[in-house]
Amino acid sequence: MLSLYLQYVKGLTPGKAGAILVTQPMVMALVAGWAGRLSDKRDPRILASLGMGFSMVGLLLLIRINAATPIAYLVFTLAILGFGFGLFSSPNTNSIMGSVDKRFLGVASGTVGTMRMTGHGEHGYCHPHPEKLYWYRFHQTRKLSNVYLGHWYNLRCFCHAQCGGHLGFA
Repeated sequence: MLSLYLQYVKGLTPGKAGAILVTQPMVMALVAGWAGRLSDKRDPRILASLGMGFSMVGLLLLIRINAATPIAYLVFTLAILGFGFGLFSSPNTNSIMGSVDKRFLGVASGTVGTMRMTGHGEHGYCHPHPEKLYWYRFHQTRKLSNVYLGHWYNLRCFCHAQCGGHLGFA
């Protein structure tokens, strides 16, 4: 969604849009290793919860974007998201893998990978009311209504994937 926003609303080339979007995975890669080492010494549940908190803040900051939003704001917000995802990912995996017997580590690892991929793949299919998406796309007059809807949709999908499908927004 942000790639399309950067290209069609901000008028950037695909290369420049990609250079901005790479902020999030770069920060995540830098933080994840540090968070994994820290989760060996501290309670991984606390670190993972802090990571989810940062991710929520980042997603909430993305709701405010419009045609006049500065690129620096987007880079800052993507950095917050990357920090949150990095702080969540390694401690969460550590917590899961530390909670099973050694003989089930392979099963646990496969389950974590499957759930992570299911969460990413489900992203495009988890809206509870597709007719509302239709209504927003064809009946809103504001140019960025799809962008605002998209971020609420992304927040719902992210929470849905992270909570195993037990959390949703009406």
